[in-house]
Amino acid sequence: MLCSRGNDRLRGIIQQRIFALDIRLTISIGVAQLREKEDRNAWLTRADDALFRARNEGRNRVVLAEPAVSLRETEMAALGTGAA
Repeated sequence: MLCSRGNDRLRGIIQQRIFALDIRLTISIGVAQLREKEDRNAWLTRADDALFRARNEGRNRVVLAEPAVSLRETEMAALGTGAA
């Protein structure tokens, strides 16, 4: 994912830079690509979950969110058809 590479590059630039008063920073980034028919809240929740994972996996990293489950998969699961 192109966005992930750009975010990882940004993370590296910030990590290497020395700010005023000799302060060094790191960042953690959670990335979620908006999927077709996904609402804003679900999209932001996936991005927030990815950020939480980045922070818990050692910080200073970029984590991609799990892909959204399609509405069709959700409907089939609700009907118990076994589709994943």
